[in-house]
Amino acid sequence: MSKQTVSQMEAILLDRIEKAKTKLEKLQQKHKLEIGSLAYKHGLHQLDIKQLDQAFAKIVSEGLAL
Repeated sequence: MSKQTVSQMEAILLDRIEKAKTKLEKLQQKHKLEIGSLAYKHGLHQLDIKQLDQAFAKIVSEGLAL
């Protein structure tokens, strides 16, 4: 069994953290695309940003009560 120094263990953990961040960013990007596709499917692309913002705010406020 080889012994690792603290700096080696730190480097390994930092690498794992960076890989996890990358995976998280990819997952979040995929989720954003899925939400965008769903919004487009339902015609929300025809609304302006202010209308969308208000609609999403309403959805969130109603959704939190569920």
